[in-house]
Amino acid sequence: MHTSGLQALADQWLEANARRFSVFGVRGGTSWKAGVSAPMVLASAQKVLVLRALTQVLVQDPGFLDGGLQVRDLNRFYREGTDAGAHERSLLADGLGIESSDAWVPVSRLALYMMRYSSNAATDALATLLKSHWHSKNVEASPNGAQLELPPLIIDQLPSTSAGQASRWYRASTRSLVDALVEMETMRSASAPFDPFAYLPRLRGFREPAVRGKKGRVPGHRAGAVIVQPSRGATLFAAYAYTTPIGHPPLEEAIEEALIGRVVSGGGAGAGGAIGA
Repeated sequence: MHTSGLQALADQWLEANARRFSVFGVRGGTSWKAGVSAPMVLASAQKVLVLRALTQVLVQDPGFLDGGLQVRDLNRFYREGTDAGAHERSLLADGLGIESSDAWVPVSRLALYMMRYSSNAATDALATLLKSHWHSKNVEASPNGAQLELPPLIIDQLPSTSAGQASRWYRASTRSLVDALVEMETMRSASAPFDPFAYLPRLRGFREPAVRGKKGRVPGHRAGAVIVQPSRGATLFAAYAYTTPIGHPPLEEAIEEALIGRVVSGGGAGAGGAIGA
């Protein structure tokens, strides 16, 4: 099918399935939404929440960036065949392999493995290091203070059998992803020289390098978080999630492209009319 035909099908699907997708965005002081506000499966977009936690810790303790772990410890978070080769590819980028047991992987590389290569093992390893560090620094000093919000470890979300595959995936609102992006924006100057947005991959299909984000998918679901940093004007923070149509991968892709196109444009027309504040 021609691209224009798929785009038309995607638009029709969005119009007819307002309860199967969620979009939320903020630009300046204005927010907008489309679809449902209920928690959705975030897939690998949940890694944005771990990136937010890393930024939060680095504001408090810049020295955390000097930490890390050995490959043998990273491998403990890896379940073979569950990440489309992301674990191996991320290590290979540094000239390493699963067998490089004694090699050291610093926190900054774990963050890169997580966001650029979408390594589940790196995500869980980083989240575990963050939780341990935060607990040691904050529990006794400020028991009622700020909390470090992290999703469950991905390895714990993976189904042990094919039965009930969707029920274990972490669910949250698209607004929670946008809140995480906005919070990182407010912390960027305090976390310098670490810039969390530099770890967000550039999204393909856009000429502007200012369009970055994190996409994810698991069977039956897709989601993503997007930022647009124009040379002039306010930064756009947005997120989307949807349950995918069954048995039509090209339409899945077209729907995602349509949703990203809408959030990058700052709203546009959603199912049932314009996206309101």
